[in-house]
Amino acid sequence: MYNGKLLDGYVVFVEVVESGSFTVAAERTQHSTSYISKEVTKLEERLGVRLLQRTTRTLKLTPEGENFYQHARDVVDAAQAAEESLSGSQIEPSGLLKITCPVALGLSTMSVIFTQYAQRYPKVTLDIDLSDKKVDVIEQGIDIAIRASDRLEDSSLISRKLFTDRGITVLLPLIFNDTERH
Repeated sequence: MYNGKLLDGYVVFVEVVESGSFTVAAERTQHSTSYISKEVTKLEERLGVRLLQRTTRTLKLTPEGENFYQHARDVVDAAQAAEESLSGSQIEPSGLLKITCPVALGLSTMSVIFTQYAQRYPKVTLDIDLSDKKVDVIEQGIDIAIRASDRLEDSSLISRKLFTDRGITVLLPLIFNDTERH
């Protein structure tokens, strides 16, 4: 049976036990003391047992609390190990990235983006083809094809709109009075 609240309160409870104080647990988890207290109370109510004996000055595990703490600690450790196992698989991108882009767009807008990408991911080698010719991205092994168009042709390729640019070229005549001309 599904229980979406199965692990609610485990981390807070373990932190309270290990810090020996609701106040210290609140500081460590960056929550308020009342939040910490409410989370432990909700956990106790859900489990139907008292986990901690509380007084104004002391905090002590009940026998049920001691047993539950051991299991909760194992669950929290397993969750942390699961997350840490992913950090090793999220390696820095590396290898060759083949990009095709129209000449004007590549020399203007995209050049800054390409430079920033290369700085952020130094293990990636960018192979940028600035060309206005239509290319077969599959045949040429292109990873990214950037196109300046108001609509895309029907395709089985995945496409995303990067931005819209309505460029206008304005020519301003230079006006000199006779004394400024040389």
